[in-house]
Amino acid sequence: MEKKELPRLAFFSFTCCEGCQLVVLSCEDELPDILSLVKIVNFTRAIDEIIQVDYYLHGCPISKKEFLNLTTSLLLGKRPDTTNHPVCVDCKMAGNTCVFEKDMTCVGPITRAGCDAICVTYGAICWGCRGLVDNPNTDAHAETLKRHGLTADAVMRKFSLYGTCKTRKC
Repeated sequence: MEKKELPRLAFFSFTCCEGCQLVVLSCEDELPDILSLVKIVNFTRAIDEIIQVDYYLHGCPISKKEFLNLTTSLLLGKRPDTTNHPVCVDCKMAGNTCVFEKDMTCVGPITRAGCDAICVTYGAICWGCRGLVDNPNTDAHAETLKRHGLTADAVMRKFSLYGTCKTRKC
């Protein structure tokens, strides 16, 4: 019998933040044997430069709900459902006031949602940790920036932390 390779899941691991690992460890009740069934790949630069990954788990830290959904889907041989709309949708669903209205900057209009807008909900801004949504409405975002006296280049310079990460295989 041929040995099947374990699916590989990738997410960030920063030296000062072990949030992703804590989320995985907190799943032990839901999927007790999870670590023996998948291979967790940690990285601090674009993962495609290092190894082929089957799916990406967006966010920093990752969402427990998404981790369990993705892992369960992979183990069942299904293609995982992934979120592909901007964080602005999550913000509106959470009842948040747009951070631009608070004279702050944000990349939520072009960032992949699925985080329940947790940063903005708790008074921060969206830093874009989930990577770009596949087809961002850049025209609408440019209008918002212009209305608030900002340019796309100025905003993106502030948000370069996640800029080198590839997010294509969702």
